Amino acid sequence: MRQGRGILLPGPTHRHDSDPYTPEFFKNALGTSYASAQRIVPLVLAIVPARSVLDVGCGTGHFLRAFREAGVSEITGIDGDHVPRDQLVIEAHHFVPADQIYTAAHVSALLDMWQRAERSAGELSLQ
Repeated sequence: MRQGRGILLPGPTHRHDSDPYTPEFFKNALGTSYASAQRIVPLVLAIVPARSVLDVGCGTGHFLRAFREAGVSEITGIDGDHVPRDQLVIEAHHFVPADQIYTAAHVSALLDMWQRAERSAGELSLQ
């Protein structure tokens, strides 16, 4: 992993034998996350009804899949380029590869952009 200020994202140039992001990791460990997501997502939506979800560090998209199945119309996942596209459980156009360190300012800007887009969509639907 590369280290610096902000959020750490693994980079393909720093892979080695102890890299946790192996194909087996995505097949096995993340497989259990979908079962967790199916239980957690309805609880989250009961507290915060959402029309859109941005998942930074989404892996292969199990939580996003559960949000979509629960009726959330807009989903976007961001994770490193190491995520095998053939194992995504969401449509590929909902996945954004990002092999760089995102600072808090980058993430904040992404969230602001997401919220503005959601507000604009809401204003359009009211007209």
